Amino acid sequence: MVDVDYFYQRIGKVYDICEQWRNEVLDTTLASYKPDVVILGNASSYPFTPEEWVDGSARVYEKVAQHASQVVVIAGTPQLRVNGPSCVARPLQSADNSPSGECGADYTLQSRTAKVKTYQEQAAQSLSNVH
Repeated sequence: MVDVDYFYQRIGKVYDICEQWRNEVLDTTLASYKPDVVILGNASSYPFTPEEWVDGSARVYEKVAQHASQVVVIAGTPQLRVNGPSCVARPLQSADNSPSGECGADYTLQSRTAKVKTYQEQAAQSLSNVH
């Protein structure tokens, strides 16, 4: 939930569908519902700069915090480079029950996820109802 344009290489343009949805929720929907709790989350794999993560998240958190009693931000999790359920099931489906090395995690993503979590914490610092 960062209010920064995201250029999506695969389609060759700014991916504005999420932006449209986010703006509708932040500008219209939240005000009409006045929720007690809002839970936010996003992937940590977007290539935003540290400033974009902090400032873009802070702007979103501020808007949500105006309409909700409590805002809970869930840190992103690393993306697997493989199909997780298939990797877990593979040893169960064969005579060889040894774990497969190709199912291992990419630990560089964990480092990125930790950094993004820090940026999200910075973005929420000044808002008493954002955790």
